[in-house]
Amino acid sequence: MVQPFLIFINKREYLILLMAFLKGIQPIIPVSDLEKSAIFFKNVLGFEIDSSASGFVRVKRDMAVITLVIAGDNVGQMSCYITVENIEEYHKELETNLKQLPEGRYRPLFSQPYGMKEFHVIDLDNLLIFFGEKIAK
Repeated sequence: MVQPFLIFINKREYLILLMAFLKGIQPIIPVSDLEKSAIFFKNVLGFEIDSSASGFVRVKRDMAVITLVIAGDNVGQMSCYITVENIEEYHKELETNLKQLPEGRYRPLFSQPYGMKEFHVIDLDNLLIFFGEKIAK
């Protein structure tokens, strides 16, 4: 759908432009076991199972949607970045489950030199998931 964009010239005149509008991005992540991966996203990261069919499971939390698909051979490590509003609260919600992950699979909250507060999780198939929020100045 094309979204209207208003440009005001003065109190009585304005120009309406029709522009394309990107509404989001949904990564498609290859996994070795759909059921185990969906349970990981649900139980560890607080996502819900949105839909599933033969060969895929879609998980969702708020505006973040990830489609999990059966992996082919030689996928290698992938990563995705999920922007969070109020990352400290989200981290606090997940912290008990995150601390139960094997060593090296979770990096607690920290500040990056590029102005983001982040924590990192590596899932069952070595997907590196960055969760981050811009640090207020």
